[in-house]
Amino acid sequence: LIDYAAVVDCGTVVNPKLARIQTEGGICQGIGLAMYEDVQYSKKGKMMTNSFMQYKIPSRTDFAKIRVDFE
Repeated sequence: LIDYAAVVDCGTVVNPKLARIQTEGGICQGIGLAMYEDVQYSKKGKMMTNSFMQYKIPSRTDFAKIRVDFE
């Protein structure tokens, strides 16, 4: 993912830095769910990816550009 833009309608922003960080974290979780998480089963039907050790959980540094604005 190269560039992601988000506009958040959250009312009056009291602490813009904290609100931006929380928004970026939620975006990263959503992107991670869509792009990285993978459920795999063995031939006997046992779930093989049942912990965070089996697949990558993205962090903010994994994305080039996330732009957040508040409305």
